[in-house]
Amino acid sequence: MKKIFISLVAVAMTFAFSSCASGNAADSENLQNTGIATDSAEEKTAESSTAGAVAEELASKKEAHSVDEVDQASAVDVILDGTTASSDSSAVSTNDGVVTITAGGTYRLSGTIEGEVVIAAPDEEKVAIILSDAHINSENGAALAVQSADEVTIRLADGTSNTLSDGSSYGGGEDEANSTLWSSSDLSITGNGALEVTGNNNDGIVSKDGLVIDSGTITVTAVDDGIRGKDYLWVSGADISVDAAGHALKSDNSDNETVGYVALMGGTQNLSSSGEDGINAQFIIASGADTTISSADDAMHADANMVLSSSVTITESYEGLEALNMTIDGGSYSIVSTDDGINIAGGDGSQAGGPGGGDMFAVTEGAELTIMDGEILINAEGDGLDSNGDVTLTGGSVTVHGPTNGGNGALDINGSFDITGGTLLAGGSAGMAETPDSSSAQGWVAAFVNASAGDKVELTDASGNILATYVPEKAVQSVVFSTSNVESGQTYSVLVNGSESGDVVANESNGMGNPGMGGRPEMGGNTRPGGANEDETRPAFGGGQTSGGGQSSGGGATSSDAISSNV
Repeated sequence: MKKIFISLVAVAMTFAFSSCASGNAADSENLQNTGIATDSAEEKTAESSTAGAVAEELASKKEAHSVDEVDQASAVDVILDGTTASSDSSAVSTNDGVVTITAGGTYRLSGTIEGEVVIAAPDEEKVAIILSDAHINSENGAALAVQSADEVTIRLADGTSNTLSDGSSYGGGEDEANSTLWSSSDLSITGNGALEVTGNNNDGIVSKDGLVIDSGTITVTAVDDGIRGKDYLWVSGADISVDAAGHALKSDNSDNETVGYVALMGGTQNLSSSGEDGINAQFIIASGADTTISSADDAMHADANMVLSSSVTITESYEGLEALNMTIDGGSYSIVSTDDGINIAGGDGSQAGGPGGGDMFAVTEGAELTIMDGEILINAEGDGLDSNGDVTLTGGSVTVHGPTNGGNGALDINGSFDITGGTLLAGGSAGMAETPDSSSAQGWVAAFVNASAGDKVELTDASGNILATYVPEKAVQSVVFSTSNVESGQTYSVLVNGSESGDVVANESNGMGNPGMGGRPEMGGNTRPGGANEDETRPAFGGGQTSGGGQSSGGGATSSDAISSNV
């Protein structure tokens, strides 16, 4: 059968070790094949660093399986009817509402059944299931369960609507079907039809190996996790909507560093989690996707690495993006959080902190945030950028609407904060205000101000030229500016609505804290759902965060029209 999904590792290695000048036509073709967006060889040249960051991460992972093109002409028809099914194939049998398929091949399911479809093919044989206006409701088990097969492909027939649902209580151990669509083998979902999955017992869609989704309109509602691929969850297309009480998207194999990843390489994802993270995995990789998330906990949480070059809109979260090591190299990000907008910290985010629990200014080994490109807008009630390690800004734009309470800051960096390029506009309260490193190659200016939401805060040079304009969404007492036109040691002015707040010297803290410095007490902090502290290495003292002046959970990060930088 013809493959429509191609090898990734060779392509990834090509870009991981290629220079920024290697944007030729062959490279462009390879990028298109991997699902990394490219419009032309010329445009790819400017974006090769993005390709390198994503491809290098993929090169270290177990390769996603190929999606086979389904031979629809040879499909065996299986007509679902009531509690039984009819078919001309000897490989299809029905007993007490359970339809069992025992051989490899292609099967077209249509009709409605109150029962279960089970695939029990030999381990070396592949099975393709075409859902063509098929509706399966199973009160006593999974609606569609793959007990054995080499690989299984679910094709959603063009223009059809299909539904799968299960009962609210049935058995199912670690290696038994316990979700609506469950597979013990690699699972693929493709086609241009629609699939609605309702998980009343546990998860919606689960593969105990790898799960690849490359097309279709897929809607999942689940009492626990929405879509889970144990080894990996690879999305290269499709329009996916998930409403889950647990994680919306998840990969949970932590055996080694090659598995346990979620890769969003295209398509649209509209994700909602009422109890946990929007996306949860060891590793998260996104390039060319359009993702919207509302979550009770972290919108995107990676225990290890997160590499992003995508479009992400976070309308509600406890923390927006959290990982031990994060690289952002292109794309656009709008982040709303009741605590930190971006948090660089290790672990699963469930550890509780407390007085005496550790050094609040300690640097976590391996913790690092690198921003190379992209537009990042953060509206946080906690810290805007919070890192237990180093932060490096080399390009792109970062705008932070930070906290109004004194227990958090627009910037909270335990390691170094070096700026060599890009634009930083950050405002917040004064009590925990921090600045980048004084040794940063690109200049920055820090000032205390008294500005309200909607005021115009401007940075001007000695000649009165406006270098940057920041319009806060809430009251701010401190601001930090960095643009390519700011030079270390030079004097600049900060104005609020045209009135000068004072002169400041670039790369001098002006009384604010520097990254990694101690001496300023932690005055608050939100509590992670489930009772854990928002920062695993920095305990909170005193009361929690006040609500006055903060944005509502339904708010959003400001649009780019409200912020400008004349660079």
